[in-house]
Amino acid sequence: MKTFEKRSTIDLSGFGGGYEETCQILLAIGKKWIENKPFSIWEGKGSLKKKYLDGKDGLRPTLFKELERAIDSNNITGTQADVVMCHLWYIHKHGRAKWLKDAKKHREPSDFFEWPQEGSKLLKK
Repeated sequence: MKTFEKRSTIDLSGFGGGYEETCQILLAIGKKWIENKPFSIWEGKGSLKKKYLDGKDGLRPTLFKELERAIDSNNITGTQADVVMCHLWYIHKHGRAKWLKDAKKHREPSDFFEWPQEGSKLLKK
């Protein structure tokens, strides 16, 4: 099982529980995956959904499948994929600090939290 360093984040799904946990796992793994990649991986290939769901440009076979393997699931919902990929795009373009700063302009304080939570089996010790 993968474990993660604690970090500040925002509620991605609005659903909480295991659904949100999956989104946070996907975001953490996706963030690591995009770290050393040029932003051009997102450009010039049609809609964001088309980029990673139709497999024609390379993102689906790499990032999306890597995310599925990382959580031992091929049951990621379309909504989870959409929200995480949109946040990854923003983080890749502007950086994590700006992502959090900009989110504070239009999100409720209760949407911000530390993840993984204390006591979580996902928290790196």
